[in-house]
Amino acid sequence: MLVFGAIVIVATALLATFVLRWLRPKELEIKGKHVCITGGSEGIGLSLAQECVRKGAFAVTLIARSPKKLEVAVEQLSTTAGPYECRSASDSESNSSCVVRAFSCDVTDAQSVTKLFKIVNETSLDVFSKDSEGQEALAAAKSAGLVAIRTTDGKCVPTKIRPIDILINCAGTCVCDEFDSLEPQELEIQLRLNVCGTMYPCQELMKFVQREEDAGEHPKRVIVLLGSLASQLNIYGFVAYGASKFAIRGIWEALTMECDPLNIRIVCAFPPNTDTPGFEIENRRKPEITKIIEDTPGLYTADEVATSIIDGIERGKSSLVRLGHQRCQGPDELRLALWSCSGRPFGLLAQSHSQTIEKKYRE
Repeated sequence: MLVFGAIVIVATALLATFVLRWLRPKELEIKGKHVCITGGSEGIGLSLAQECVRKGAFAVTLIARSPKKLEVAVEQLSTTAGPYECRSASDSESNSSCVVRAFSCDVTDAQSVTKLFKIVNETSLDVFSKDSEGQEALAAAKSAGLVAIRTTDGKCVPTKIRPIDILINCAGTCVCDEFDSLEPQELEIQLRLNVCGTMYPCQELMKFVQREEDAGEHPKRVIVLLGSLASQLNIYGFVAYGASKFAIRGIWEALTMECDPLNIRIVCAFPPNTDTPGFEIENRRKPEITKIIEDTPGLYTADEVATSIIDGIERGKSSLVRLGHQRCQGPDELRLALWSCSGRPFGLLAQSHSQTIEKKYRE
């Protein structure tokens, strides 16, 4: 009887937790916000941009290296957004249309990122105005890497762009191979792009927010870091990539403390294998052992992952973990424990594939 009572209590508590989680109001809505996405020209970044446009973001700014890919992405987002209208930052809350901008920038170059963020956060970027100020604004934007700014009707752009409300760091790369097969430059690019390419944009937004704090303004903001399941449990073939993603986890933990006084929530997403152009390239060199090990979590679409991340942002989550076919938004201590690098699951995983690894070295 006691066992039955305990089961009922646990079941009731779980049900109540589930109901309350989905009934509570959203902490921060995408609608009316300026969302900036690095690595936004394809993959998870582009899917996140599409989801933000659908949810009525005031502006979506894409940052990536390839101008051609950015132009295609902007065109795609323009058709997603629906009718655009001329407007200013003051009326953004009441207007569900969206302005899409794209900038070409190498986020591993600190000076380029500093220059870019001064323009991205500029509140008076009327680049289509024919007066001298408009021409100066256009020249400044182009010098910072402006590729495209698009409206559906093609007739006008807003006279003001509000500063960044949500920064999502999606720029990254992965070269998967046995450690002794990686070239030094392949080790370096993963660490530079995945780590420095995340830290530099975060640092620039923090500096901007600090200046706002000094001016007495305290709007709520969010910074999203893109980790990986490799941030929790690294495996064969991902020495350099996993190291960079463990670093992202460390950045998340420390920035959470530093940014709290600035009213910035730091979110870290830990997506599984996701069907993107980058994943296709990653698989070209991936060892067979790695494919066997990582097949367990499955493969997900970029849209699935993006939907979960945006939902987690709006609901005030700080860690977003996606396993199985569920939307797994943390902090879920059980799931994080199962994937902890210091937990017993790592030993079990290594042990379960030891024969496969030994066979490889006997060949």
